[in-house]
Amino acid sequence: MKTRYPEDGAFDEAPPKAGIAQPLVRVLGWASLVLGVAELVAPARIERGAGIRDRRAAVRGFGVRELASGAGLLMSRKPQPWIWARIAGDLADLAVLASARPGGRGLLARNRPDPRLSAFVALAALTAVDLACAEALRREGRARRLRGRGHDWSGRSGFPRPAAEMRGVARNFDVPDHV
Repeated sequence: MKTRYPEDGAFDEAPPKAGIAQPLVRVLGWASLVLGVAELVAPARIERGAGIRDRRAAVRGFGVRELASGAGLLMSRKPQPWIWARIAGDLADLAVLASARPGGRGLLARNRPDPRLSAFVALAALTAVDLACAEALRREGRARRLRGRGHDWSGRSGFPRPAAEMRGVARNFDVPDHV
């Protein structure tokens, strides 16, 4: 690879590496929208599926939050705050789920595990995906900043011309007396 200098007016740059963060942001954005609509439209079904009761207002509120997070993830150029909003929301969901009264499981569900446990595990897994996305965004942003700091100057001496041409230049340089 040929190194270009500032005087040339162009630099060689490594092509940006495609990471997992941006596709994951889009998937999480769409998942937030779908979940938000479900929580707004059918909070009773969400409660039943999670094995809780008497939390419809909270479920609807979580639906609004999911819609906002999903829209933010899909429309923002900087998704990091929206991912952290999702993580905060996941923690709130986990707190509500942990503190909720168990819902009825019915006669057919006697041999099944508590649906609250299943919902808690699923939500914890989704939180782990959100955290992985936040970490991937952090790493990609750091790599972008490092690439943007400048260029590889390791092959440069700092002199405007090669060392052989610069020899002896300092002998002919007048230094002012006041320095």
